[in-house]
Amino acid sequence: MTHSHKHPKSKFEYFRMDVPKHLVPLVGKTTWRFSLGTTDPNLSAIKRAGWTAHYKTEIVRLNGLLADKSLQDSRDLVSRALDFLAVRMGSMDGAIRANLLLITHQARHSWGDDHAREADWDLRSPADADVVDQLPRMSGRPVPGEVIR
Repeated sequence: MTHSHKHPKSKFEYFRMDVPKHLVPLVGKTTWRFSLGTTDPNLSAIKRAGWTAHYKTEIVRLNGLLADKSLQDSRDLVSRALDFLAVRMGSMDGAIRANLLLITHQARHSWGDDHAREADWDLRSPADADVVDQLPRMSGRPVPGEVIR
């Protein structure tokens, strides 16, 4: 919210607008506040409207920067995870194949018990046994051939 007020030690109107809390670290302050350089209430209203539009545009721009940063952070996180898996699996192809198998397995489990059983059997096929052993367990369901203790 914006407003103008008279400063106690000045005859001029002052502009004041609170910075959204999530943008304070970027802006470095909690409010935008400064003199409008006029004592005329009509002129101060016009200036306040201009500065309000300016700072609302700035808020939109800063929100865009935050969204871009979040997107880049998520890309970096995925990249680091794939690099880690590539080292563990022996190659990037192996890491991507393991992730695709995991996604397929989770999707088939979400379709119901019949699909879940088939997905478990497919995932446990001899060609995929080395990949399966390195994947995390799925929602507590036993994998066929697994000894339950």
